[in-house]
Order: sequence, then structure tokens, then C-alpha cells
Amino acid sequence: MPTLLCRLYRHPRFGRVLAPCLPALALFSAKAGPTTSNTAGAPPAPPPVNVVRTVGPWGTLEYYPVRLEPPTTQLWNALFDDVSVWNFGFLTETGVIAELKGIGFSPELLTRLRTEGVWERAKAGLKVTLPDAIIADLSTDNRRALAEWFHKNNFDFYNKITVNIEGGDFSAFTPDKVDPEILELVKSLSFVRNGALSFMDLPHVMRRIGDDEEEKETFVRTIFSTRSLIVRLVIDETTDRAALANYWAQGGRTSRVESMIKGVQNTVGVDKLDIVHLLPPLPRRYLYAFSNLSDTGINNTPDCFWASVHFFKRNPSPRVLDLLSLDHYLTTDFTEVTDELHFGDLVCLMRPKDDSFLHSYVHIADEIVFTKNGASYVHPFILTLKSDMMSRYLQEGDYNVRVFRRNPGN
Repeated sequence: MPTLLCRLYRHPRFGRVLAPCLPALALFSAKAGPTTSNTAGAPPAPPPVNVVRTVGPWGTLEYYPVRLEPPTTQLWNALFDDVSVWNFGFLTETGVIAELKGIGFSPELLTRLRTEGVWERAKAGLKVTLPDAIIADLSTDNRRALAEWFHKNNFDFYNKITVNIEGGDFSAFTPDKVDPEILELVKSLSFVRNGALSFMDLPHVMRRIGDDEEEKETFVRTIFSTRSLIVRLVIDETTDRAALANYWAQGGRTSRVESMIKGVQNTVGVDKLDIVHLLPPLPRRYLYAFSNLSDTGINNTPDCFWASVHFFKRNPSPRVLDLLSLDHYLTTDFTEVTDELHFGDLVCLMRPKDDSFLHSYVHIADEIVFTKNGASYVHPFILTLKSDMMSRYLQEGDYNVRVFRRNPGN
């Protein structure tokens, strides 16, 4: 029986709650043996997990996917808002209508928006509250064009209302989590922009769900779920410990890594090592976890760059949350490189138009990366496939890649 880890929290929406009890992961994997079970009358077993094997300088790795849902403690009130609002900043109503006409909204739809929408000038800008009928009647092209407009003209609001569904599919929306009718509604409200599957009508879905708070919470946790990986290094009597240590021991950790590999190699009945044990202290501490208030700074919360630049650190630096330039953190501790990727290399994606920062991650092995997809509390620190990670960023278009390697001794 796995150990259960529980913690009591005070949550702004749900008051005093017990965080989900999570079974401690089995990090050392024994060789599989025969098992027996009484399956009489039991429902059909789910299909076996797809374990992928990859071989290279990193040795032999086996990995399989898991989905991480944000616990109740990571959810905040605004995620459950049931009022559909668009924010057009400092435009006038006439200006908004002209902009929407320019992106393809029909005259009929614009008339309905004027007469059925509730327009209000607020501190945050001009807002229009939308009835269900207008939300439902928007075409896929309307949604795509509107998302593009918000992305270009009101980026903060775009980030607030847009969810990029990871992996580009609805595989997380299983019948035990999301009612099939709600799933069909989500599909009808979703759109693809530059290859990313996106959705921006969460309040509309909250209204359709109604008063069932449990169903609402399950839906929110599902739509913000993150694909991650459990990754294990295969070790047997033929394993070249020195070669593996040479790959995994970047950052001056050779003796520790080689000792760990030797320990597994000499243990009868054990042939795999979860690579969490091969990570440096800080990512080992944060992997599969969600950031909390103790991690935040005055101006910011941990994001992809925070996770990347701290990879070889023992403890986080609060200065990384300061509003300073990217180069401020990279010029001292890192050197930009152009050769083959190594374990621990920091990879930055930059917008070609102005060389501004888009995203960063740490290369682990093959297509496996370590990252945190944004500063939101609903996004954990993960090992994931590069393709799954990039499914959140495809809508940003082209990007340039810059790779940085940590200097010895830093």
C-alpha cells in the first residue's frame, strides 16, 4: 500500500480544506513479477499504459505519461466566474464595433452586440458583458479572429481568458470527469490558432454546469491539467556507470550520480532508477509540485525562466523574481553555445521580430525537458515531451532558439 501524503490548507474559495491525498511515487522500480487478482464482476480494466523506451548517450530510458491536475488549493475564485466579459481597453464603443467589423464580424452580429450586450466603462477599460445567445452564435472564425485581436491589442486580457489545451486534443476530458454534453459544448467553443487548440469561454461553461460546485471544480481541474512524464533509467549488470555519470553529472555531481547508479546496479531485483534522483537539488524538490505563496516575490511568481535558471541551484534566489532583463541572469552564470544539447542546457525561445523572450526549458534527454508552463499557480513543475510543452505556445508563431550552458563552478 503506498504512503498517503495529506496536508490541511485554508483556501480562499473553499475555506479550510484537505488537499488531495497523493500516493508517494515508487521511485525505485523492481522487476515485474506475476500478479493475481479477483476480476469476477469487475469492470473492464483500462488499456495498459504506453511505456516508451529511448536509447542514447543518456543510457536507456523508459517513460510513460501521467496527468497532473491542480489541487483545490491552487484554484482561485476568478476561475469560477460565470459572467462572460470582453475587455477592449481604452477604445470607445464605436471603435470596438469598427475593430470587430475589420476582423470579420457580420453586421447582424455587431447589431446584436450593441443591443444585447451590456457596455460599461470600468477602470480596467471598456467592458461588454455578453449573453449566452451571442457566445453560442459566434463562429469558429469569429473566435479565432477575436483571440488574435486580444493577443495583439490587449495581451493581459488574452492571457486571462484563453486556455491552450495541452496536447492539442480533448483526451483529458474523460466521461468520469466531464459530462459528454459539456465536452461537446467545449468542442463547439474551441478553435485552432497557429496549431494550438484554444478555448476562451470558461464563464459560459460555468453557467451551463449550473449550481453543482463539485462538477465545476472537476471541470476546472481537468481543463488546466498538465501532461507530464514518469521517467526511469534502466540499469543492469552491463550498464557503463562511467558513461552514464558523464552524461547525467553535469554541474560537478559526478561522484553522487555514479554512486547512485552503482547502488541500483548492485541491488538484487531492482533494474530501474527514477531520474528524479539524478536531478540537482532544486528541481528534485519542485518536480511534479505546484508553486505556492512562499515562492512568490513582490512583482512576480515562479515561471518557466525561474525553473530554468535555477536548475543547478541548491536554493532559489529571490532576485530571479525581480523585473530585470534576461541577460542580467545569463551573462554571469552561463555561456551561449551552439553544439549538441547536453543535460541541463537552458533553452530560450525568442520572438524573431524583436528578440523578446517567449519561453524557456531545460534539456534533459532526447525529447524530454524540464519546465513550468507559465507563472500560473495551476501549472506545476514537470518533466514532459517537448511536443506537449510546445502545444501551449504554437499560437505564438515562429521563434528563434538560444541555448545556454552553465559555467563550471556556478
